[in-house]
Amino acid sequence: QPRTTSSSREYGWLGTKQRPTDPNSGIILMGVRLYTPTAGRFLQIDPVKGGNANDYDYCTADPINCYDLDGRLGWLRKAANFVWKHKWDIALTAASFTGVGAAAWTYRAYRVVRVARTTRGMAGGIRATRATSWLAGRMWTGIGSRSTAVGRVSSNRLRQYRNPAFKSRLGIAQSNFESRAATSGRWSNNYHVRIWP
Repeated sequence: QPRTTSSSREYGWLGTKQRPTDPNSGIILMGVRLYTPTAGRFLQIDPVKGGNANDYDYCTADPINCYDLDGRLGWLRKAANFVWKHKWDIALTAASFTGVGAAAWTYRAYRVVRVARTTRGMAGGIRATRATSWLAGRMWTGIGSRSTAVGRVSSNRLRQYRNPAFKSRLGIAQSNFESRAATSGRWSNNYHVRIWP
């Protein structure tokens, strides 16, 4: 028996980036192509030649870390998104290969170490890129430091640098510069450096 009412559309998926979904099949309209979440693939051929691993692939099989709202996300666009997201780290790394850039990068890292050395407590008034934080961490722990599961510790075990980590409670990424008076026990000083962008 034919249906007398027209098919209603539901909107869902990705919060504010909603897409029309067929309630019967679960198929989602993603711009120029139809996507089936049960198979994790598109139903039409990718309009961008060489855009993905194959013509029906969705986000190179990584739907957790990627989304393709218009059905045309290709590898070049993914690369451009990566470059934009990490533009400061890329720019500082490129500049570090020149004398002036290396000097500026080193000075920024030295400032982080100087502030961490003089500040007591968990202040976080200084910001740095991941690359600058990494260099400051090397300066903080000094020559002979060794790598640990969380970052680096100085040879005398009085200073520790913890790699940048996302703090979900604060909604930001921070690295830690820690120090203590004795070679074991609690870190008495823990200076936070906010990572940007």
